[in-house]
Amino acid sequence: VLLLALLISLVYSRKMAEPLDEMAVAARKFAHGDFSARVKNEEQRTDEVGALIDSFNEMADSLENSEARRNAFIGNISHELRTPMTTIAGFADGILDGTIPKADEEKYLVAIADETRRLARLVRNMLDVSQLQARVSDKSGRKDFDLTELILQTLLSFEQRAEEKKLDMDLQLPEDHITVFADPDSITQVVYNLVDNAVKFAFESSVITVLLYKKSGKAYVSIKDRGETI
Repeated sequence: VLLLALLISLVYSRKMAEPLDEMAVAARKFAHGDFSARVKNEEQRTDEVGALIDSFNEMADSLENSEARRNAFIGNISHELRTPMTTIAGFADGILDGTIPKADEEKYLVAIADETRRLARLVRNMLDVSQLQARVSDKSGRKDFDLTELILQTLLSFEQRAEEKKLDMDLQLPEDHITVFADPDSITQVVYNLVDNAVKFAFESSVITVLLYKKSGKAYVSIKDRGETI
């Protein structure tokens, strides 16, 4: 009877320890940045061990979601900062090496100053995660501004890259400038991304069409390239 009790106790102990061993393995994976591990509850246990398994898996889900948000946040930062930094460096190099004519230096210096201020605002906003999450409902940054002028200023930043690829910019902008009520930094960011992709993926010596029009009280911006599909 004693031997039988010891055998039953051993089997039961090993059975109880299996999910704990799985948790230990998963925890070691978490320590190395792998948050995909989960502990299986194949027997659908409802005792204390089952509750522990469920709690552990919920924690793992939370960690994986947090890591995904962190990676997305870092990816957004690197993507959004790349274009203005490239623009600033390109204009500064052009002025220093004489590529940009003396007569046009002031225009490009103004663009560098605008990009630097926008870059500072962009960094400030991105570092404030709570502001990023609340930005959809935040209307404090919205104001009236000239959308036509914003598009022209944005395209100026891509002038050098467009010339290198021999791209022709077909601007279909209305004669009367269009004023809109929105967040200018956010709109600039969107236009930047669209033009950046258009220039990057357009065939050499092709045409990029930039269209701005007004319909039913709204302004519409269309940027179209001829090239490979993203």
